[in-house]
Amino acid sequence: MKTCPKGPKPFGGWVRLYEERDQSKFILDDREELMFDRDHGFFTWMVDFDHFCLAVPKMCGNGRYWRPIVLSMILQLRRMGFPCRGAYFVTKRRPEVYIRAIGGALVKQEYDGDTVYSYILVSPENTKVKGGR
Repeated sequence: MKTCPKGPKPFGGWVRLYEERDQSKFILDDREELMFDRDHGFFTWMVDFDHFCLAVPKMCGNGRYWRPIVLSMILQLRRMGFPCRGAYFVTKRRPEVYIRAIGGALVKQEYDGDTVYSYILVSPENTKVKGGR
């Protein structure tokens, strides 16, 4: 079982770790924004206006550290009038690892050959986890 990676690392170090674990090249979509902390890693996000959510397509580092930040982003979108259902996290790894760290519920899985993409919906209402920042 892999443990939570420790920092501090420059952004390139976190990207190398992401690429190794995800077995893919880190490519930032032109709609994605980036949140980075040398000690805790990074995540990318975008507002999905079609599905009324905050999408978090990439994350590397300490999910427990990032959870309250993502939850505050959801609440901020709601305060601004956007009916945000929560944040969708997408992972190729075991979804229970994410759910343990950030809470939420597995809502969908897609299969692409041997790869399974799991979609986890996290909201302030369904995030019952211990620990964090």
